[in-house]
Amino acid sequence: MTDSGFEYEAPTDVNLDASAAARLLADAERVGARTLAHTDFRAHAVIQGWVAAALFVYVGTYLLLFFNPGPEGSAVFHAYNYVGLVMVPFLLLTQLVQGARNRLLISVAMPRGGLRLLLMLPGLIVFLAAMVASVADVGYPWWANLVAAAFVAVPMGVLAFGTARKAGGMSSHRRPATPSAPLGRAAATATVTLGISFGVIAALTPYSWYFWVTVLPLLAVIVLSFGSGSRWGLPSIGSEWGQSQWFAFGITFTLLFALAVVAARTSWDTPLVATLSGVAVAVPLVCTTLRTYRRT
Repeated sequence: MTDSGFEYEAPTDVNLDASAAARLLADAERVGARTLAHTDFRAHAVIQGWVAAALFVYVGTYLLLFFNPGPEGSAVFHAYNYVGLVMVPFLLLTQLVQGARNRLLISVAMPRGGLRLLLMLPGLIVFLAAMVASVADVGYPWWANLVAAAFVAVPMGVLAFGTARKAGGMSSHRRPATPSAPLGRAAATATVTLGISFGVIAALTPYSWYFWVTVLPLLAVIVLSFGSGSRWGLPSIGSEWGQSQWFAFGITFTLLFALAVVAARTSWDTPLVATLSGVAVAVPLVCTTLRTYRRT
């Protein structure tokens, strides 16, 4: 008698002989082989490689902004002005990458929770040690920040390498890593808007009220996350991006993070340098999108 008051009796007349069991095992093997054949390991490896590189740039830049502050803490306060400059593109990247993953028919299984934590733990410890050293005003060489960033990014890089090896062993049903069709109107408009917005944010870095400039893009990212399922959402845009758009975003991403370090750590953050940097930041996404869209 079950909780619902109905009786249930398990069937006892199902008998599988050796040949039937062998057929079931063979069917399971065929399904598994068909799944592997239709899994685009190459595209997954590219995505994982991009994430690993982005993690390295993000963590390295963050540590370079805050490492070894002065006794009065002025360097830390100055660095806070540019936190938004590194947070906005990274948050956008996570949603764009999600769209690229959603485009793939079959996903590659990520490591389980315990194993994932074990892989991330060394990088997390090194990162926290670098942050504590910065707050405690403990001097250490600047390149140690890049070493700490490498510890954080290496697990994802190893995962990308393993996925790429699987891609090398698959000889059939390979798909291109990126869509070959040109961008649609919504994706093209949104991509150009991203490029111009990044350029404006970069061009305004010399001004004392810059911190409040970066608050608006952060709020915009939060608002966009609620519409992630629409055709104007970032995942939808990322699913349409091809190699040229991802390469352009990589250039823009790196330039923004380099500009954050220059603005916070050097005296080169002048209106002229910032304006030229803004143009350099905007050009890759805008030009690649317009060139692709004109072909439609």
